[in-house]
Amino acid sequence: TLRMKDNKVFHGEQMNLVEAIKSLDHALVVLGKHNAGLAQVKQIAQQLQRAQVFDLARKTSPVPASDMLALRTFLLKAQGATSFLQVPGFQSYSPQSSQIFGVLGQMKEDFEK
Repeated sequence: TLRMKDNKVFHGEQMNLVEAIKSLDHALVVLGKHNAGLAQVKQIAQQLQRAQVFDLARKTSPVPASDMLALRTFLLKAQGATSFLQVPGFQSYSPQSSQIFGVLGQMKEDFEK
């Protein structure tokens, strides 16, 4: 019974990681576009929260505390934003160079290991 319970937990964690990787991949594609719209950025933040990317990163990824704070701030503020000026990391015209883009890319690499 214990083995079955452990197997179930392991399988659940694996499914969460697969979902997180898919969400991160989609986020990187959308955020990497020069003309990503606010609605797309808000959708990405929602998708990343549903995939529990922040929680998984805390458990499995050696992401620096400053990057985790940036990601958490992005996830929380992006959903309620009414303009790009309210979205952390998106106050300029180059989201690819933003800290968020780098954090998400690193997390995806870590999760795929």
